[in-house]
Amino acid sequence: ANAPVVLCIPSLINRGYILDLSEDRSLIRTIARRGLRPLLLDWGTPDEVERAFTLGDYIDVHLGAVLDHVRAETGSAPALLGYCMGGNLALGLAARRPSDVGPLALLATPWDFHAGHGPARAALNALRPGLEIMIASQGTLPVDVLQTLLNGLKPGLAGSKFRNLATARSTSRKFADFVVLEDWLNDGVPLAGPVAKA
Repeated sequence: ANAPVVLCIPSLINRGYILDLSEDRSLIRTIARRGLRPLLLDWGTPDEVERAFTLGDYIDVHLGAVLDHVRAETGSAPALLGYCMGGNLALGLAARRPSDVGPLALLATPWDFHAGHGPARAALNALRPGLEIMIASQGTLPVDVLQTLLNGLKPGLAGSKFRNLATARSTSRKFADFVVLEDWLNDGVPLAGPVAKA
């Protein structure tokens, strides 16, 4: 309880247990074994209020409250570890409240959302009007749509990863790791409308 805290901030569209995927594939457990106290944030699914959230709202409302709680409980500024989109949120929190946070680590954090992906960007622009109608009616961008859009960035990846798995025995570590990771990939969370539009 007295160890230095690492506040682990996952993406908004995938569940945080990617950082604690299994007993032997766990960044959280590794951090704890190194003498730190990891706290893993779980965003849950956007409720009625959160469907109108912007990235700033996630940073100021939710992350701000978590940071205030951690500081009140520990009396110190926690380290931040942001994973994927959670890295962008961690950066935002650190920029808005630099004196309240300690070290910052970012894993797989997207930086330039406009670089590369020319054909995928053109397709996304063509889909934008329909996506905006969907967001307006539901308040979120649904998980299945997010998965499809992300798969469009590397269309051949799904086929190649399953072909790669074909050589693994069902009792192998490779097979077990693949199943756990695929289960996580398919356990996504819808994205709040304003965040999806940004």
